[in-house]
Amino acid sequence: MTTQPTEDDIAAIKDLIDRSTLVGIEYHDLAATLSGAQVSEEAEPTIDMQLQIEHRCGPDGFGFRLVGEINAAVGDARASVAATYRFDGDIPSQRALFGFGNEVAVMTIFPFFREAVSSITAKVFGQPILLPVLNRGDVGYDLEDASTDPAFTPAADTMES
Repeated sequence: MTTQPTEDDIAAIKDLIDRSTLVGIEYHDLAATLSGAQVSEEAEPTIDMQLQIEHRCGPDGFGFRLVGEINAAVGDARASVAATYRFDGDIPSQRALFGFGNEVAVMTIFPFFREAVSSITAKVFGQPILLPVLNRGDVGYDLEDASTDPAFTPAADTMES
């Protein structure tokens, strides 16, 4: 998987940054379930985190969502946090959109995702789970197969069912 942008990708991402505005951060799902297992408070907690990114793009803007599941001895948690953006000008290419997701959106959303997990686990488990630092490229889109075609096609005058 290639998440590393080329020079052309960087120029397209910077262009999309210049013509985009963050409209909102939304929480789509947030839950935690206590396992009931006896956990030593002195032991360093071991967590397993699966994290993925999702996207949408339309004439009204685009958005990205981090969806994750966290498994620990004390219990399980899940969260889904999204960022919504508005853009001016031309429809971004899929490659520019995915590059923006990798370089901008993940780093915008992850602090909110981390806080949501920390808050819900503190309430349910009696102690927060603090997620580790997310390194650039840990989650993102594969740019190798991303298209330079527009990320969406405006609907035609007639729609088929």
